[in-house]
Amino acid sequence: FTSSASISLIRDILSLKIAKKKCVKTVIHFRFGRIPEIYNKQNWEQRLLHLVITLSDKVIVIDKHSYRTLLQFGYKNIEILANPLSPIVNEIIQQNSAISKLSNKLVFAGHVITTKGVFELVKVCKEIDNVKLVIVGYSTQKTKDMLLKLAGANHNSWLEFAGELSMEETIKVMLSAGIFVLPTYTEGFPNVILESMACGCPIVTTKVGAIPEMLDIKNGENYGLCVEPKNVEQLKNAILRMLNDRDFAKQCGVNAKKRVNELYSMPIVWNQMVQIWKSIIE
Repeated sequence: FTSSASISLIRDILSLKIAKKKCVKTVIHFRFGRIPEIYNKQNWEQRLLHLVITLSDKVIVIDKHSYRTLLQFGYKNIEILANPLSPIVNEIIQQNSAISKLSNKLVFAGHVITTKGVFELVKVCKEIDNVKLVIVGYSTQKTKDMLLKLAGANHNSWLEFAGELSMEETIKVMLSAGIFVLPTYTEGFPNVILESMACGCPIVTTKVGAIPEMLDIKNGENYGLCVEPKNVEQLKNAILRMLNDRDFAKQCGVNAKKRVNELYSMPIVWNQMVQIWKSIIE
């Protein structure tokens, strides 16, 4: 089962009870990064989550913080498994190898909502000379109007709303990015970070969910820069560092591309998942 928690945990519990009654082995895959927060609150969602975990033969989480949290609460059936990079992403990249990066071009891709940090991003870019910010993703007219107001009268010279794009078009935009920026407040294991890594983007993002693990922030700054969510000053400084030290930025992009293909490619993650399934039978 794949679960996003919340009220759907009731469905998970019913399904797992039926499976147990039929003597069917079960794996539940939590594809969200809120587990530490849920166990902090000790609320109704945590009680349902506890029941789901105890009913499952194996539980898969996507980030180390969630993994450590559940181990601390005494669960013995927990595994950690990254999300994979879709093979189609590398196919698109290979087909568009002629696209070159523009050092002053910043790209954001995702839902254009407050919790993705888009307001902080626009505020920062307004204060930096000679940058172009491209925002890819669906936006309501109200949100767009608020961002344009924040950007100021001359927004046409540096801010572009690309709207919703196909995966292929999104990857093409990423390939042209001098910096990929995702100043999100909360995440699990975001595919958009995998995709930007595969595109060789210098990345500026936040210390949430599995992102610090994806960019190996604990062991240095060789794959990208992570800042605290909602911290405008940190976000600005990280973007300026990528803009002003292009050798560092380019090396981050090269390292990130190598890392995503070595750790998060579909064959590697798929093999790890199969091993988890086999461990239940064994």
